[in-house]
Amino acid sequence: MTDTREAILFKKVSDGYVFRAPNPWLFGRGRFFLVNEAQKAQLLAIITARSPFANVMILITGFVVMYSASVAAIAFMTGHGEPSVGDTAMMAALALVCMYAALLICVRPAARRVQPLLAGLAPTDQRITAADCRLAAWKTTPLSGQFMLAASQVILSAMFFIQVMQKAGGNLAAVFDSGSAFSSAFAGSCFAFSSTCLLVTALKRFARRQQETAGADISFRKFLLPGFSLAISIMALGIVLYTGHVSKLAAAHRAKSFEISKRLGVLTQRIQDPSYSKRRVSIETRLAANTARMNALIGKLNHPTVRCDAAAIDDLAACTERARQEKQAVEAQIATTTKEAAALAKEDEAIQKEVAAFKAELTQIRAEMEANRADMMANGELRPTRSLN
Repeated sequence: MTDTREAILFKKVSDGYVFRAPNPWLFGRGRFFLVNEAQKAQLLAIITARSPFANVMILITGFVVMYSASVAAIAFMTGHGEPSVGDTAMMAALALVCMYAALLICVRPAARRVQPLLAGLAPTDQRITAADCRLAAWKTTPLSGQFMLAASQVILSAMFFIQVMQKAGGNLAAVFDSGSAFSSAFAGSCFAFSSTCLLVTALKRFARRQQETAGADISFRKFLLPGFSLAISIMALGIVLYTGHVSKLAAAHRAKSFEISKRLGVLTQRIQDPSYSKRRVSIETRLAANTARMNALIGKLNHPTVRCDAAAIDDLAACTERARQEKQAVEAQIATTTKEAAALAKEDEAIQKEVAAFKAELTQIRAEMEANRADMMANGELRPTRSLN
């Protein structure tokens, strides 16, 4: 990993090196001393006792732990499920405080160990300017590494803006209504600004690449930090895209579950409708009455009340006429009852079709519910339940 501490803190001059003493509090007026080769080696051994990679990991871990604890404390004290604008402002302020504290953890130990040695050093009016620091960074960081750092910042900026679109539902006007969306937009803007600065610096160096030393040391270690940053940013973007996809699927599953529940409620209401129940009871009663009436008419037709026996009846012609009229009346009633039976059969068939349609729709709803449940379990939204046998 590229170590720029020697190039930034020491500057070669005619009578030795100009040394800029690290400030234990990070900020403040710099103190400069003139040192020789032996003093430089002693100071550099103290300053570089911890590797750059270890510093980066301590910085990241310290910031993440402190900031996560601060955000959790804000959520606990306010009781807000969704951060408000005020909560977002507090989190932004705490981000700066946590970053400063993490930087102190990284820099302060070495700066404190250097302080006793400063008493024996000679102060100097010579300075290490910001331009000197930029030139030192140019010489210690490969050009391709600078482009990799800029790319990592671009990816992180894109990641946060993707989160903004996810949280705002694609509506940019809703960014200011959600504290979490606004905080993601703020972070994305910061990374966009950082990527622009890095990219401009890299492009300037690319334009002046002929002025750099041809035999510059391009070692694998100098690509560790840019490569690590690029890998982490790509991984973070992948996680955001994956979680966004999972959240979108979960929202679709919830919407489908709501739609299925709504359809099931409508179907249940239709099945339990009193008018529908009355229709079914009425048709069953009327069918039973029609069947009983038809049986009675058939019995009456087979066993007429008027019987004409030639040996017992004097006026056989009149009896026969009465028997014929009785038979015609019964047959007419049978015809009317048959028509009513046919109409009742059609009505009963319609009701049976409705029942079959209800059953088919209920079977389809149950199948859709099971399929949606299986999808939700596969997506990790539901856990399989154990049967208690």
